[in-house]
Amino acid sequence: MKKHLLLACLVSLLTPLAAENVTICQLFEKLLNHANDFKPLMAGKDPSLPIRQLSTIQLEGAVSSRFNVLNDVTFEAELGRYPSQMEAIKAQNKWAKALMECYPGMKFGFYELVFECKQAREETLTKPAIVAFTDYTMLTVERDDSPFTEALQEVLYQATVAFEEIKGNDEDDHIVGRYPATLKLPGYDNCYVDTEDNYSYVVSICKDVDKETLQAKLAPVGQQIVAALGKDYAYKLSKDGSTVYYVRGKDPDETVATLSYTVHNGLYSAAFIVWGRD
Repeated sequence: MKKHLLLACLVSLLTPLAAENVTICQLFEKLLNHANDFKPLMAGKDPSLPIRQLSTIQLEGAVSSRFNVLNDVTFEAELGRYPSQMEAIKAQNKWAKALMECYPGMKFGFYELVFECKQAREETLTKPAIVAFTDYTMLTVERDDSPFTEALQEVLYQATVAFEEIKGNDEDDHIVGRYPATLKLPGYDNCYVDTEDNYSYVVSICKDVDKETLQAKLAPVGQQIVAALGKDYAYKLSKDGSTVYYVRGKDPDETVATLSYTVHNGLYSAAFIVWGRD
C-alpha cells in the first residue's frame, strides 16, 4: 500500500514563470485556468529526471511540486512520505479536509488524492472536470469488551475460513446454500451462513416492517457494530443511504461487512452481513 500521497492533474504541454508558493485552493484555480495547456506553468526541464518539468507554482506544505510529461502531462505534488499506513491516513485526512474546503461536496479515497483536468480536444467539447472519489471515514471509538464484540470478532475470524466452524449441518429446506449458524450475535437469533456465490454470515435485523420500526432497529445495531470494530476500521455510506460499508483502515479496497436495508411494497427489511475473504 502506498506510503505517500500524490495530487495529480492530467492534461497538456510545456514553459516558464517564477516559483510561487500557493495554497491548495489557489493551486486548483491556476490549474483549471490552464487546463488546455500547462505550458505557462512550467519552468524548464528537471535536471534530475528528463520526463519531468519544473513548476512555477509550488503547493504550500508539500514536499515538492512538478510536472510529469510522460504520456499525459500531469501536475504532481508529493504530499509526504510516512513510516506507517496510519500516519499516511492521518495526513490524507488533513489534505482531504483542505480540498473539501475548496470544493464543498467533494470526497476523496484513501492514500491517493486525484484531481483531473482532462485536455480539451478539437473534436469534442470536453470541459475540465473534478473527479470525485468516495471516501471512507475512520471509526473513532475504542473497541469495547461486550459479548457482542467478542462474538463479532469470532465471526470476523471465521470469515477467513469460509465460516466452516460455525456453519450448521442442516441446509435450509427452502433456500439452497443456506445453513443455520452455530454462533449467533447476542440479541439476534436469525443468523445463518450463506454458501451461494460469495460465502457470508448474515444476521437478519428485521423483516417487512414500517420505516419507524426499521430506524429503531438499525440505530442500536449500528452502535454495537462500531463499538465492536473500533479504530482499526472505517466506513462509508452508499449514495442512496441504504448501505453502510465497513473496511479495515489498512485495506479499504476489501469490504469486510455491510449493514443495509431493502424496501418492498412499502415495507423494510435489514441485515448485517460479514463477507467471507481469503
